[in-house]
Amino acid sequence: MHVLTNIDKKLWIDDFEYLRNQILNSNDNLKNNYSKQNLDLNDQDEATIVYDNKIIAFSFLQKRKFWGNINRSLSRYYIIPEIRSSRFKSGNNITKLMLNVQIKKAISLEREFVFISRKYPSFKWQNNFISVFNEWKNDVDHLYQVCQNNSLSCWQHCVYLNIKNVNNSFNLPKVNLNNMKICNGCINFCN
Repeated sequence: MHVLTNIDKKLWIDDFEYLRNQILNSNDNLKNNYSKQNLDLNDQDEATIVYDNKIIAFSFLQKRKFWGNINRSLSRYYIIPEIRSSRFKSGNNITKLMLNVQIKKAISLEREFVFISRKYPSFKWQNNFISVFNEWKNDVDHLYQVCQNNSLSCWQHCVYLNIKNVNNSFNLPKVNLNNMKICNGCINFCN
């Protein structure tokens, strides 16, 4: 098993686009996450492509102006179905490998935090992730705004890592679960 990154893009781009096309033509419930519209390779600070004779997994270190000096790690995480477990396992070797590469890149970019997010509800995933990677933090009582929209899909549970050891708190907009209500797929704040 070996990893290729942005530096090696010429070596993996054709294989990646082939796999992306396979995903888009599959029955995968999340296949639209991998479309060119929803996964623009230019919006990534790092690509992490894992090979074992072919691409077996990938994820990205995503950047957005909205986040400031923060990156989203393991963005668009994908493991091919032949080796995928029945659920995301935080401690698997592929995840650890990708996180190491992406955290090193975020450090080199002098980011303050990296985060990983999952759609609400993801309490079990957060607890499992924190138990494996105990230097990461979470706040199960809050959802964080990961895109500039008020739809429920833009408000997610996050785990985050302070990689610059700054005294700042993780500063994505957040809402307490007790102070929100969901109407027509959007979040409304209660008074």
